[in-house]
Amino acid sequence: MIGDGYDVATQGFRYVMGYSTAGTDTANLYDSTGDDLLTTRTAYAKLAGNGFYSIATDFRYICAFASEGDDTAKMYDSAGDDNFEAEPGYAKFTTDTYYVRADNFDSVKADGSAGGNNTATFWGTEGDDTFVAGNGYGRLSGNGVDIRADGFQTVVGRGQGGNDTATLLDSAGDDTLIVTSALSRMTSSDCDVKAYSFKTIEALANNGGHNTASMYDSASQDLLEASDNWVRMSSAELEYTYRLLSFDQVTANSSTAGDKKDVDQSIDFLFAQGLWEDID
Repeated sequence: MIGDGYDVATQGFRYVMGYSTAGTDTANLYDSTGDDLLTTRTAYAKLAGNGFYSIATDFRYICAFASEGDDTAKMYDSAGDDNFEAEPGYAKFTTDTYYVRADNFDSVKADGSAGGNNTATFWGTEGDDTFVAGNGYGRLSGNGVDIRADGFQTVVGRGQGGNDTATLLDSAGDDTLIVTSALSRMTSSDCDVKAYSFKTIEALANNGGHNTASMYDSASQDLLEASDNWVRMSSAELEYTYRLLSFDQVTANSSTAGDKKDVDQSIDFLFAQGLWEDID
């Protein structure tokens, strides 16, 4: 422990506990070569493994580092408004008064159920990532990592390149979906889910309620297809595909000349508006 006018070091102890009483103190926790578990709460962290643990309490900034083994981080929110942000390689919980971060853990689970209006944001990699979200839940997987968040009022996924896939799940109540070439957003009375820049979107509305969707074409030429209980909009030029399943009502809007549609005439839940042209 290093501070103004002092430098204290320990080595070889099985159990280490550090306490901060004032100021903007920082604690860094390091894993072992085995499988370790990190547990964090407001201004608190415990890193434990085979025969050891390290605890940091009341520090303004806490950072935990994983290097070897199969390491897991379980991170819990405060009673106030919290922001959870994660991408492969790191995850952090922040408010105006505390900062807790986990680096290079193989699995991360964030719990936002303590209270407040909490937001979870997931950032993808340049590779192929999978994002699943709905009704307070979000999960990012791929490239050897698994990051999960439960109990959040807002869940955001951001694709960063590669063939990224997002699956949006409805709630048990009434949900509203808006789909554009840049953003897909599913909202209910309890949760707001957003997916940015994903090449493949699948939105499912099979958990109940009266669910509606509005789809908007891109600046390129798009293809609208529908049959049975599904609707799909895609663009060969932009390499995206958005598929909706089991919605009670879908409105598809075209503003670009040359957009095509191939729609089963027997379905009654789809309303195609604007410049859609039937495929010959």
